[in-house]
Amino acid sequence: MPYLFYLPSLLCGLAIGVKDVRGRRVRPSWIVVGSLAQLVSDVIAATIANSFFLILQSVLFTALCAGVLALLSAVRAGGVNAVDALAMIPLGLAVGTLGLRAILVWWLAIGVFGLPFIWCWNRFAAGGANGGNGGGMGRRFDRRGGMPFIPVIVAAAIIAVVVGTML
Repeated sequence: MPYLFYLPSLLCGLAIGVKDVRGRRVRPSWIVVGSLAQLVSDVIAATIANSFFLILQSVLFTALCAGVLALLSAVRAGGVNAVDALAMIPLGLAVGTLGLRAILVWWLAIGVFGLPFIWCWNRFAAGGANGGNGGGMGRRFDRRGGMPFIPVIVAAAIIAVVVGTML
């Protein structure tokens, strides 16, 4: 049952994803608690596997992924933001233990899920074609600003973990 080691980041990701969609305000304390819980889970998994390289691998891949997303958020305002980069930390600690293939699957899945999500969000939720209100959802989300991208990151991480555990 190796998939149980990924539950802390999954639960944290689901919680911050829901909070991101509902209010566009995610508390960094949730991310810190989720990251620490996933790190403890990684230590337990590494102890059972007798491979402490897994901890270093997951931390380095997490730093790389969060750093790349932080750079992307700094390049263009209005796209992904710093909270999205912070949300990569607990999820990166889970996906990073599975290695480079899982990280590549994760980023590929972010692109595969992200592009249609951005299109749908701009078209329907943020006030696209239907007279500016986007079918009724636009006013609610325009008031809070931005697009919730954390659910895309979480869904992609789930796919990466599933694929990574099968490889």
